[in-house]
Amino acid sequence: MTENFKQIFTHLRLPFSFFLLPVFVFSCSAVYPFTYSPIPLFFILHLLLYPASNGYNSYMDQDTESIGGIEHPAPVPKQMFWVSILLDGSGLIFAGLYYSWTLSALLLLYILASRAYSYRGIRLKKYAIIGYLTVVIFQGGFIFFLTQFALTGSFIFTPQLIIGVIISALLIGASYPLTQVYQHKQDKDDDVQTISMLLGIKGTFVFAGIMFLLFNLSCLYYFVMFSDKWWLFALLLAVSAPSGYFLTQWAQKVWKDPTLANYKNSMMMSKIGSVSMNLFFLLLLCITVYSF
Repeated sequence: MTENFKQIFTHLRLPFSFFLLPVFVFSCSAVYPFTYSPIPLFFILHLLLYPASNGYNSYMDQDTESIGGIEHPAPVPKQMFWVSILLDGSGLIFAGLYYSWTLSALLLLYILASRAYSYRGIRLKKYAIIGYLTVVIFQGGFIFFLTQFALTGSFIFTPQLIIGVIISALLIGASYPLTQVYQHKQDKDDDVQTISMLLGIKGTFVFAGIMFLLFNLSCLYYFVMFSDKWWLFALLLAVSAPSGYFLTQWAQKVWKDPTLANYKNSMMMSKIGSVSMNLFFLLLLCITVYSF
């Protein structure tokens, strides 16, 4: 029983929620001052729904080689399925009671998309472009939109919201293929074609670089159009410099030796990138609160 609990906890991959946190913090900064507290939503997303999706994905995949956040996956207990259901159900009820049942419906849509991505009867992850767009839309733009709705209690479609959705989608879209670049053989054996497989190892780095460029240009537009603090873009470049440097150095090494597109480097890229983005958007939130 203790071993099962340990395996379940490992496959929930709670630290992986940190990689998805920048979108939430960014959305909080864009909607301040809040009508409703963001703390319960942080708990619902990052400690319930995201881990539930991780656990369900592990349950469906039954990976034996490295996956995001776990270098040597342990067997996935059968109880993992029911744990994911429990976490999802708890999140939906909590959201309905604290925020609104409309938010619960939006969260349910996220859950269904996540399940369709992993469930072997549908398995959207089998299809490179459809699977990629599912992740980019629902972990990026949709979460930005959903967070704004939760914290304001209303649907208000503004140019700022639309650009924020695009920025969030680009951020996830740039980083996600880099988490797949070392899994080509494992994914092929599982009859899955990822966007990274479609692009190839070198193509993945080129694509990620283009997406990061679009992300930065979108941020520049966002700060110029919706803030009188244009220098925030300079702050973004400064804070994200370590991740840009690591990506550039990693790409140069992979060009000479493709085997360096491995788990260790991919996870290091994710860690540096998420620390940089979380730090920047947290600073942005603090500056917004202080300036208000």
